[in-house]
Amino acid sequence: MPRPLLVPLDGSELGEAALPWAVTLARSHDVPVVLVRVIGRPPYRAPAEAYAQFLTATRTPIEADLERVRQRLAAAGRRVETAIRDGDAAESILNLADEIGAFAIVMAFHGRGGLTRLVLGSVAERVLEQATVPVLLVRAGAARNQTRPALSRLPVPLDGSPLAEQALSSAQDLAADGVTLLLLQIVPPVQRFLAGGRRVATVDRAATRRAVTEAEEYLDRLARAVDSARVSTRTAVRTGAAGSEILSAARNEAVDLVVMGTHGRTGPARWLMGSVADEVVRRGEQPVFLVSTRTMAARVLGPLVERDVMSADPACLRDDEPLSAALRKLLRRRASGAPVVDAAGKLVGIVSEHDILARHAGLIDGVAVVAADSGPDLETGTVGQIMSSPAVAIDEAAPLRKATGLLVERRLRLLPVTRGGKPVGTLTRADVLNVLATRRQAAASPTRVVPGAEAVVPASAI
Repeated sequence: MPRPLLVPLDGSELGEAALPWAVTLARSHDVPVVLVRVIGRPPYRAPAEAYAQFLTATRTPIEADLERVRQRLAAAGRRVETAIRDGDAAESILNLADEIGAFAIVMAFHGRGGLTRLVLGSVAERVLEQATVPVLLVRAGAARNQTRPALSRLPVPLDGSPLAEQALSSAQDLAADGVTLLLLQIVPPVQRFLAGGRRVATVDRAATRRAVTEAEEYLDRLARAVDSARVSTRTAVRTGAAGSEILSAARNEAVDLVVMGTHGRTGPARWLMGSVADEVVRRGEQPVFLVSTRTMAARVLGPLVERDVMSADPACLRDDEPLSAALRKLLRRRASGAPVVDAAGKLVGIVSEHDILARHAGLIDGVAVVAADSGPDLETGTVGQIMSSPAVAIDEAAPLRKATGLLVERRLRLLPVTRGGKPVGTLTRADVLNVLATRRQAAASPTRVVPGAEAVVPASAI
């Protein structure tokens, strides 16, 4: 199924300013659009019955408004679905984007006060900070004055970082056939220094020319790697302040939207290249397609689910199995625990070495032996008598972040992975830590763009 575009709305005309861009993207990539409205919680703690009545009363006009927008987009030939969520707005939008595997989130903003004045306010800031998919921001005022949105000229500011190059890969995915990608690098003038490191207000022209030459060579290498059968490329190196030069290039080149990388941090941490992305969003008239570090990690490794990470074919214990046999199996396998199944192979619990050793520690290290009347005997007792039941488990198709939450919140060492109620694998903290380490390495590795590839590939993997 094609990955849809997710468009959060807030019921305002400004909030709908992003719809023409969503339609343009949906048409060029033949993907559906999902419109979402989130019913926020009231500012006071309401009784459950009152809150249910509030949701019912609020939902009816929201459904009517979403249906109005849906019919308008459907009349333009688009496949449109609607969704209504309640609760925390940002979390609801992020969860829905993950659930539907969104291609991008398309949002509108207004004003010149930076990212803190988005139509959805602090909600959009949190979406930008935490989203694992790109976010397209469309200025509401500019959208009114602009002719029909197009995807013919897309500038991609680059600074030599893997994240910026990931934006180039996203630009290739975003572009339709015949699009021109403008690969742009801004070189700040190289300042001269006096002895002792004190800077003087003069430019080292020779050093600046060398930096420009290096930038030109870098952009040429990237341009050669782009799939020229689908898109054409141009390169440009400018000297000066990054934000101002990007905005100037966007105006002079009559571009349609800007594609940029961002660390996705708000507040004091700001954005990639200092506050450059924020400046381009705040001062520019063109929409900005932002690709974050979270998006980069997700694209390099793909959308991981439990089956991608788990240890397959788990060694299970039967609930009627003697404790002595279970203990020997755990010791032989050096396992911290194992899923417990019934005669039909269904998961009924989980047992750990702690469950057994807590009652029979004397058999392992010679310390106090548990009294016979304190629990099941090692020889006559069964696994079912000491297992934890029901077992906390997760489906093999669930996203990895859900399993990570369970491991942390429940303080689990072993999480059974199931298919149709039967164990098909196990997941441990070490498995998750391995994935996190791989993501960190992938994000830090030098990259190159591979023609036709789905993502930027670490150079070490080529």
